[in-house]
Amino acid sequence: MKGIRIVRHNAGFTLMEVMIALAIMGVSLVGLLHVFSNLLSGIGKSELYAEGTLVAREVLERNLIEKKLEEGIFSGEVNDMFQWTLVVTRRETALDLQEGQVLMEESGGGLPINWLEEESPLEMYELVVTVIWPETPYPGQVLLATLRGIVNPEADEAEEQLE
Repeated sequence: MKGIRIVRHNAGFTLMEVMIALAIMGVSLVGLLHVFSNLLSGIGKSELYAEGTLVAREVLERNLIEKKLEEGIFSGEVNDMFQWTLVVTRRETALDLQEGQVLMEESGGGLPINWLEEESPLEMYELVVTVIWPETPYPGQVLLATLRGIVNPEADEAEEQLE
């Protein structure tokens, strides 16, 4: 008879293998938690920017429907979080040029404005609204700007009297 062999089957892990596996899982988990944390902060930032943009659009739209705009700086607050500032300035229109001035063309030549005898009935206003949220975990700001043309009612009345 030949010699009897004893076969041992180790069904478990050694302590060293378990410690290495836990270390690998720990490093992976820390990296994964960091990614999730960045994603959540990105979501928080984007929500604040979206809400700030909505506040800015509301301020602009509220002022765009006004019949008469006043030049100046106006401000307010929404939800004790968002602070807005609206700057309204009157802009010169091309028709506000005085008689005798020259309107430049792209070709480099000039178009004399000697046919202009009265002021333009169109008043142009620039509206710039800035919304900030400084007292939040992710402070930021949004700036929106637009132009609005208003027909001056006094100029309309003068035209009607001429006709």
